[in-house]
Amino acid sequence: MIISSINRFCAKHGRITYFFIGGAIILPFVFLYGDWGGSFQGGSGRDVKIGTMYGKPINRIDFFRQLTAVRVKFFVDYQRYLGSNNDRITRILAQEVLNRMRAIHQARVLGCDSVTQDEIRDHILKRPLFQTNNAFDRAKFNNFKNSILSVNNLSAKDFDEIIRDNIIVERIEKRVTATVTVSETDARAAYLEYFTKCNAQVSEFTSYKYSSDIEITEEELEIYFNENVEEKYRVAIQNQFQVVVFDSAEYEEEPLVSETELKAYYEANKSEKYSRKQVRLNHILLKIEAGATDEEKEARRGELQKILLEVRNGGDFKKLADTFTEDASGKNKGGDTGFTAPQLLKLRYGDAFEKAAMELKHGGISEVIEGKSGFHIIRKAGERDTIPFDDVKHRIRTLLINERDTELAKAYYEKNKAKLYSNEEVHARHILIKAEAGESIESKNEKRKKLQEILSEAREKKNFKELARLHSEDDSNADKGGDLGYFGRGRMVKTFEDAVFGLENGKISDVVETQFGFHIIEKIDSRSEQAFADVKVEIVRKLAQERKNLAEASASEDALNFAIAVHSRLSGTPDKQKAGGFSTFAKSYKDAKIPTIPYTSGFFTPDQYNVPDVPGVTGTLAKEASKLGIENPLSEVIKSGRYFYVACWQGSRDSYLPSFMETQEATNVANDAASDEETTPVLVLTRQAKKARADLLNERAVAAARTGCRAAYDKISGKLAEGVAFEEAIGDYEFIETKEFSLNQGPAGRNKEVIKTIAQTTKSKSLAAPTDTSNGAILVFITSHSLPKEEDYTSIKSFWLPQYRRQEQQTLLDAYYKRLGTESDTTFSEDWAFMFEEAPAETGDGTAGEGRPREGS
Repeated sequence: MIISSINRFCAKHGRITYFFIGGAIILPFVFLYGDWGGSFQGGSGRDVKIGTMYGKPINRIDFFRQLTAVRVKFFVDYQRYLGSNNDRITRILAQEVLNRMRAIHQARVLGCDSVTQDEIRDHILKRPLFQTNNAFDRAKFNNFKNSILSVNNLSAKDFDEIIRDNIIVERIEKRVTATVTVSETDARAAYLEYFTKCNAQVSEFTSYKYSSDIEITEEELEIYFNENVEEKYRVAIQNQFQVVVFDSAEYEEEPLVSETELKAYYEANKSEKYSRKQVRLNHILLKIEAGATDEEKEARRGELQKILLEVRNGGDFKKLADTFTEDASGKNKGGDTGFTAPQLLKLRYGDAFEKAAMELKHGGISEVIEGKSGFHIIRKAGERDTIPFDDVKHRIRTLLINERDTELAKAYYEKNKAKLYSNEEVHARHILIKAEAGESIESKNEKRKKLQEILSEAREKKNFKELARLHSEDDSNADKGGDLGYFGRGRMVKTFEDAVFGLENGKISDVVETQFGFHIIEKIDSRSEQAFADVKVEIVRKLAQERKNLAEASASEDALNFAIAVHSRLSGTPDKQKAGGFSTFAKSYKDAKIPTIPYTSGFFTPDQYNVPDVPGVTGTLAKEASKLGIENPLSEVIKSGRYFYVACWQGSRDSYLPSFMETQEATNVANDAASDEETTPVLVLTRQAKKARADLLNERAVAAARTGCRAAYDKISGKLAEGVAFEEAIGDYEFIETKEFSLNQGPAGRNKEVIKTIAQTTKSKSLAAPTDTSNGAILVFITSHSLPKEEDYTSIKSFWLPQYRRQEQQTLLDAYYKRLGTESDTTFSEDWAFMFEEAPAETGDGTAGEGRPREGS
């Protein structure tokens, strides 16, 4: 089921990046702390009940074990790594875990959950990921163990358990889909829908095009605010907390380079790298416009002469520069250029400017100089022959740290070379001519013929790289001469891989057909192990991530110990007194690496998603801390980004309905920089005022856009009815032609679903009635429909029938799992419910529904 969901997601939101086997791939096994947990309940070593299924608890550890199983299965079956940094992908993965757990439960009920060790072994041996030339490849399997399993602390037994569950789930799904039969009539009808091409012209009437013409009076805004205050503008309860922050960045290793080493490097390289003549100037520029007459130039020179006279009479050069200079880089800085090399002055301002700057003595002031863009006067503020240590210290630190990182990476490479970096790899170029699955035989033959001609020239003239730049349709590497770099087996589709690995170095393949189109491939070189230079960046990142992981583990441990200690210390304290006790205890706590001085937050509402006056990425903190109160004032550990927090409630302000006058007064206060009013209430009320104005403006702009769209439709459709051609009938209305699209997919863009639906129900050469979108309305004129040819269907029927059968099977599986979802009576705790909500569907205009607020939003 997951491949179908992911493919649907990819079709709407672009390709998911492929990450192939390597030491850098990490599939999280158990998230003790993560965006999907939030509190220290999950990190204390105890398992946590997150919900129920079939009347039994769903435990966090069991859930994440199955999550790992889903990811490993997906990687083994499709050689793709699925991350969880996208809300929609996250929910698809979570739903797949639930389906997997329900299928395993059904297998137990039906008595088909027994799997032998031979079945597990046979299943592993037959995975294409572990095969070379249709035979099990022990080296590939070892690579998988050392990268995927080892990094995630998965043992061979753990992997066997994952495979065991995979087999059970496959059994259940085969039972469900065994009854699916597909007639050729149904398959052909689906083919016509899928491959019928359409062209359309589209005119969008969007709110932003109308909003600038809409004026809102204070009276109108007040009426709107009062009508909607209960529903939209109620000020939520506001909370204040004290928070102890454990920043994992403070737990990372001490700087790898000492101050002594930095200075030693500087002194050793000063004469070679940092001896550079530089001058520092203040200057005033009056610009000359391009094409200015001699009279205009002299007028500008005269203006600057007057300023120069004022300077010579004792005027403050810097203040005069701030007032008069037209050089934006020096404005409000006294015309300061900073220390700059003479050659840069020459390049920026011209020869005369540079010459005068170098001839002036310290404190000297030039006459009026004509430069590249106008007239200058210059004051020499300083000169030096060597860049000071403090100016290059940070660059030296970066350089030396990079050298240390390289040394560490080199040592790691040598230690693990045989285990991780000794796979056979080839270096190749290719030329691709794209072809689609539903393309006609004639079209494909033409493309094959074109590539055959390119192949003949490449073999004759030895100019493959040049030909790839000219002809290849692979946008990712055509400008590099089709260069694919080094890659091992399992990285390319099998047909392509077999062709390139079967070539001798320096040879060019015959035309190779894959699902992407037609290729010719030049094999440049091969090697039995990856060079250090090719994997250096990957290793450096891996080692850096390991350092961060260790730091995060130390920070989380300190946070956990502090949370346990403060809970224990205040356990007998009345809830009302815990607020004060928290601060006292935190200041006296000595068992953490960093000081535990508490921060006092500003008051904030739960929907702010950030806690004022508390450092870090506080989105999750805002959400979790907002659950605390006088009867439950102490939080457990809350993780948000790299930070771990322990919070204690200090006080609340009740929710209330603000008056319109209050919001306007708050806005005035916010605009008064000298105000001493409390900032949080002011900002909350100001936000409500701004939101009300924006909501009213948007409602009116959307209504105006839809009215405009209907007026355009009436006008254009009337002319079309009179027989006027579409191009003439549209008059001044702007229509944009879409690229050709299939009725199944729709065109690219935010309104693809709307246009697709219209194209499916509207005849060619017809203007569809206006369709509302979330921010206005849209007019669509269907230019043409192009049915695929009969011979095209015949040519791909053998491919299409099983593809259509799989689609029908997937439809049946979706219905089956939906039924199991109801029967299993699955529920979740409040903290976990969001993760199992339906993945946000796309709206009619192609935009995704709102997901969870992201950190820092």
